[in-house]
Amino acid sequence: MNKKRFISLALAIIMLMFLLVGCGGSDNPPQSSAPPASSPVSEGTQANASGLDLGGYTADDPLVLRGVSFGIGERSSHNVDNVAFSEDVFEASGGAVVIEVYNDAILTQNDRDTFEGLQLGNFDIGFNNTAVLTNYIDEYKVLDIPYLFNGPEHTLAFLESDVMLEMVDLLEETGVVCLGLTLIGFRFVNAVNDPILTPDDFNGVLIRVIESDVYIDTFRAFGANTIAMAASEVLVALQQGTIDAFEGTPIICHTGGYSEFTKKISRTYHAAQFTGINVSKRTWDTLPPGVQQLLRETALKTGMRRSIENIDENEYYVQVMTDEMGVEFFEVDVSLFRDRVASVHATYSAQFSELFDKIMATDPAA
Repeated sequence: MNKKRFISLALAIIMLMFLLVGCGGSDNPPQSSAPPASSPVSEGTQANASGLDLGGYTADDPLVLRGVSFGIGERSSHNVDNVAFSEDVFEASGGAVVIEVYNDAILTQNDRDTFEGLQLGNFDIGFNNTAVLTNYIDEYKVLDIPYLFNGPEHTLAFLESDVMLEMVDLLEETGVVCLGLTLIGFRFVNAVNDPILTPDDFNGVLIRVIESDVYIDTFRAFGANTIAMAASEVLVALQQGTIDAFEGTPIICHTGGYSEFTKKISRTYHAAQFTGINVSKRTWDTLPPGVQQLLRETALKTGMRRSIENIDENEYYVQVMTDEMGVEFFEVDVSLFRDRVASVHATYSAQFSELFDKIMATDPAA
């Protein structure tokens, strides 16, 4: 390893040690009963399994990138994605590309902080909920249309489609390169007190929604009072009793510690949630073409594997919250909710008709 890269790597390691020590007293939610994390890659120098020209980087003289996540807790979906992508890239490159993992909000606090940090080149790789990306590029609103996807099979078919790649390419104009998308799961309504069994039950309920115009319009159509806030603010709002409900996947509800306060969860399936595996364009433009190709190909594989895992993991956390947290899950007549937001569905499907039609065409049941 040349002297310059050795010094850079040493400084990065020292910075990480300093940050970890400084965060040693954080109040991360307990991760009891969580399934085991993915196994680490084997140690030692490996061959470049990709067969790509990585621009002279090798296991003895690697390219070092920083991957950040604002998730809290070992099983946070963003944290798991960060670790999984790092491991997969290391293995595919034979150790020639190393992604240092900075999880638990060490370097970034929320979605906006992550995305804008990528735009500025403050770090190299980050994970963003696509709903928040609608604040930077309108076309991503199509993914937030209520009841867009007709089940997990439809979401997986979309992730393997040309339209997904088309949407990935749209983000580059913002100064961030999206490598691929990962399904976190379908979102439910999580209530502190009375369960939401029909849309009429939203009357007088103040619900936190993700920072997306489509989500705000959806829940106003349901009849709720809405407040948009960053994910990092939700736990405090629940603790202080300033909101009556929030909506999200079972993974997020449990790993974020929210299930301590929201004991009535309704299976509304009102939207599918995706995460983008993103790279700062400032970093991207400095990478050899072979490294760019390796990152793209690996992100697609990691994203699909994690999406399949998340489908099962959401049901795992439903069971954990039922058995260990005293949370009640309620089946609802989804058609009542779908009918109530038909106008929202129609408005946004017309606004993004070309992408909408392509996404609907990926449904295996169509």
